[in-house]
Amino acid sequence: MSFDSFQQVFGLSFCSNLVNDQKGTEDNLQRALQGALTHLLPTYGEWTTVWGPTVWKFKPAEANTGPENSWFVGYNPRLTYADGSVHPTYVVAVAGTPANSGYAWAQENFAVNSVVDFIAWVKAGTSNPPQAVMPKDIVPGTPYAAMGTVRAVQTLLTKRAPEGSASAGSTLVDFLAQLKVSDATRIVFTGHSLGGALAPTLALSLVSSGTVPAPSALTYPSAGPSPGNRGFADLFASTFPAQRYPGSETGGYQVWNLNIVNSLDIGPQAWCAIKSLSPEQNLDNIPPIYGRPVLPLILGITLLLKIQACSTAHCVLPHTASCTAANHP
Repeated sequence: MSFDSFQQVFGLSFCSNLVNDQKGTEDNLQRALQGALTHLLPTYGEWTTVWGPTVWKFKPAEANTGPENSWFVGYNPRLTYADGSVHPTYVVAVAGTPANSGYAWAQENFAVNSVVDFIAWVKAGTSNPPQAVMPKDIVPGTPYAAMGTVRAVQTLLTKRAPEGSASAGSTLVDFLAQLKVSDATRIVFTGHSLGGALAPTLALSLVSSGTVPAPSALTYPSAGPSPGNRGFADLFASTFPAQRYPGSETGGYQVWNLNIVNSLDIGPQAWCAIKSLSPEQNLDNIPPIYGRPVLPLILGITLLLKIQACSTAHCVLPHTASCTAANHP
């Protein structure tokens, strides 16, 4: 079976999650992911791992929990795109939320009650930890991103590939900065769920800092929650204009630089709290997904999520999406 370029990129996104249901030390999980990639990547096409894979744990020696984040870079010397063009392609694949990571849930997914001035963070150097902006200091129109998202992206940028992995000893920034990028080269950032928020934010930080040339960069997030406010969403949209291909004009998967979502998936409904600003993606859409009449428990949980989202003096707004409408079974 052959896969088109979008399916191959999504396949690599899937592969970044291969140890998400496992427990172990950081080193053991990394070795397990490396072994799994060796066997699975070639099934999608002419792919090899050229950086990583890397696994990060808040407590690296803890064996009874899963990874917090996992990511790698795959390479295909000649990937055929939807328009028939062929490009040497690097794919930066970022895993979603692991099953056994309390840290990823609390400190990445749900850490939206504090925000970072995204442009200021990039200008200060993405190797530096992000600094929270107090609600009284919020400036309308400034691109802000959730602290949990930016803190995780800073980890993705600065952790070194471990001994025995591809490009061992180098950070992701080091690796991408030394690439000999031609006009034909493409660098695609992909991830699902939590990875669907981290991957586009990672791409935006690397393009904004000048590490990756904008014409070479594409994003392919799926089911990603909203990582920032309108200023952040507008900055992303202007940096990565949407590209739709025949059959995906109104929904579908053959798109670049759009968040691919399903209308019955609760993940992409986070974190916009004002329905009128984003009718297709907002927290008020969550309760009916579980059926009607709406369950009081789900209403209560949604209220708590809205309180979390509104803890700062800015409104979260999702990236533009390619939304597939689905019917309840």
